[in-house]
Amino acid sequence: MLNQLLDDPKVSRVYCLARGNGALGRVSDSLKARGLILSKGDSKRSQKLAALSTNNFGAPLLGLRAEEYAEIRKTATLIIHAAWPVNFNISLESFKPQLAGLRNFLDLAAETPSPARVVFVSSISTAFNMPKPANVPEAPLESLEYAAATGYGRSKLVGERICEAAGARGIPVGVLRVGQIAADSLKGIWNEKEHVPLLVRSATEVKALPRLYGYEGRCEWMPVDTVAATLRQLADKLEPGTAFYNVTPPHAFSWNNGFLPALREAGLEFEDVEVSEWLKRLRSRADELGSTAEEKLPAIKLANYYELTYGTSAEDSESNLKYVNDRACTDSTALRTCPELSQVAIVRKMLHHWLRR
Repeated sequence: MLNQLLDDPKVSRVYCLARGNGALGRVSDSLKARGLILSKGDSKRSQKLAALSTNNFGAPLLGLRAEEYAEIRKTATLIIHAAWPVNFNISLESFKPQLAGLRNFLDLAAETPSPARVVFVSSISTAFNMPKPANVPEAPLESLEYAAATGYGRSKLVGERICEAAGARGIPVGVLRVGQIAADSLKGIWNEKEHVPLLVRSATEVKALPRLYGYEGRCEWMPVDTVAATLRQLADKLEPGTAFYNVTPPHAFSWNNGFLPALREAGLEFEDVEVSEWLKRLRSRADELGSTAEEKLPAIKLANYYELTYGTSAEDSESNLKYVNDRACTDSTALRTCPELSQVAIVRKMLHHWLRR
């Protein structure tokens, strides 16, 4: 997203808020890790970016200096809030600073001359516990009980309610329930610390991968560059009030019949087993590795999450949770033409990045 904003001739200034000191260096390192470079010799790109340091988005003025906040308040036209800890092991209570920060960004938008449009990157996990079968609408969800039983999913749904209240005040807000963001379509770089890469990387120690069924066995994955372009296009559609979009691809492929065979063809050796057997082998191998388990077998840190998410998989289960995405596909050509990520060529690139250590 940042790279696309910097390349957009219509964008004159990009403020990137990052926690801690040395924000510009960390932003530059993050771009570099994804095969992108913020070149000092490229004056147009480097001068367009302002990286601001803050320790707490939930603090007054977003934790910025007064003059920094005043400059943003005077010039901001679009606020994209995508900063949220992707941690499935912590409680809803732990996300209070993020919820306070979201409220601060919405208040900032109300103070700008426009007011500024706000894009809140929510999650499809806000609807994981809807009574099934279910079609998740591009609209507010009726109950807070619909969220996944994790602090992450619950906090995202609370964030949606906060956005809905801000939209009622006349702020243009887009709530984007984003599905699985995967590798980019060109280089195959997918954050190796996310749950799918960690699961696949476990095969080097466990020598097995689980078969998945139902919704979890239906891979609705989108390249990160497609998601970035989609966010930009949907942001352009925002008007006063709250718009809900389900950002999921127009097509899907099977984990068992598409992704696992592609991994084999890409060179990964493993046995495919039922989830219960895979979890048994995962925990057994972690016990054997002892103190080095989290380093050599990082998937063990998410064992409880995998059990909660995949543990009910059964061969006769069906994908009975569907996200209506007609509005998102209509308003975004990038999403409408999203490429499929089960191609062996791109799976081979993913595997190269995950296993390069």
